[in-house]
Amino acid sequence: MEGVREEIGCGDFPADMNSMWRYSQLLPVKSPSYIISFGEGWTPLLLSRQLGKHLGLRMLRIKDEAQNPTGSFKDRGLCAAVSKNLELGAKSFGLPSAGNAAVSTSAYCAAAGVPSYIFMPDDTPEPFFESCKLFGAEIVRVSGTISEAGQ
Repeated sequence: MEGVREEIGCGDFPADMNSMWRYSQLLPVKSPSYIISFGEGWTPLLLSRQLGKHLGLRMLRIKDEAQNPTGSFKDRGLCAAVSKNLELGAKSFGLPSAGNAAVSTSAYCAAAGVPSYIFMPDDTPEPFFESCKLFGAEIVRVSGTISEAGQ
């Protein structure tokens, strides 16, 4: 981190960009033309007085990651992963998941116009299957665990 601190200062980040890509110099995607973004990140910090008081804290703020595009913190990582792999030449994406990662991957792949293949355990809650289908993902139901879905 010291090397980063020497190379990049707070003033080097664009003040008018309200997404995680404000910090693009620190992220793996080199060419902005590959960035697929719905404005993920930049989620609010909410003051939690009662919980803070209960925990004996002067001030407690909670990051509201449900404000991300698909309602999950997974959007941050999968936005970067899909964008970087597009930059590397990926033409489709596959992922084992039992929930939020599946929806996020499906959404970013749909935005990029590339196919996504999602491998989900049969006992995954139905709304996750439905959300992935809405984004056009091809879903493979797997009898077994998330580990088995990844095989």
